[in-house]
Amino acid sequence: MGTRHAAVVSALAIHHLDDREKRDLLCRVPTALAPGAMFVNAEQVAAPTSLFEEANAHWHARRAQELGSTDAE
Repeated sequence: MGTRHAAVVSALAIHHLDDREKRDLLCRVPTALAPGAMFVNAEQVAAPTSLFEEANAHWHARRAQELGSTDAE
């Protein structure tokens, strides 16, 4: 067994794999993780309806402002 990691992170990548490649990757991830470690798959997905899309946009803007972002940012 190779080195086990505290985290395995993927961002905007796994969606490029076909289904077989996704299954293969996701079956291998647990063997790469140390006990208590985490896997993060940060993908961007479309909301199922415009209602959810608008709600998410409002939530994102509100949270960004709460964290100190300006409208210009």
